[in-house]
Amino acid sequence: MCQKYFENKEVPMISYKYTKTIRNNIINYNEALKEYKEKGDFDYQCDCSESIFCYTPHGHVMTGDLNIIGNEKLRSLVLKGPKFREQPNISWSKNKKHILEAVETYAKRWCKREKTDSDCLDEWVNEIRSIVKKKIAHLARKTNAKPPRILDDPDVKTYLEGLKKNISWYQLTRQVITSLLCAKSSTLTSLRKS
Repeated sequence: MCQKYFENKEVPMISYKYTKTIRNNIINYNEALKEYKEKGDFDYQCDCSESIFCYTPHGHVMTGDLNIIGNEKLRSLVLKGPKFREQPNISWSKNKKHILEAVETYAKRWCKREKTDSDCLDEWVNEIRSIVKKKIAHLARKTNAKPPRILDDPDVKTYLEGLKKNISWYQLTRQVITSLLCAKSSTLTSLRKS
């Protein structure tokens, strides 16, 4: 027989996991530094001096001006900052399945802790199931389940790969979104000396 009141009255903890930020896909200074450590120098010729973004004292591109990014979709994404997270695709059926399994697991553990029958909270579980199903059905109708992800766009991927081959991206401060450093060898050499 179920107890009217359980001893454990803690509210269940709801947890979630953030998706990754765009930082790991855009900023590549770790790759550049690793390449520099392995080779000691880069075998890299650049045409920085011809760029309108050239920083004359160094003869290479060093800028925080994101107009250097020719792909408009990528530029608009980078403007949002390296901590920005693109909205993930939502699988309502998977989410419903995980939530309902978690509720049942929680109810079983709660009953075990209280040393009662495992079916003691069946009525509560059924009520939660009903609420979850209604909410998910409502949200599935209301929400676009497949938002366009800029970093999955083939044109953006190709452009970003080409950009990373020629440019090292650094986040210098929290206020400056990103700074782009070109001519990897001379940049890293000058950073190492300073």
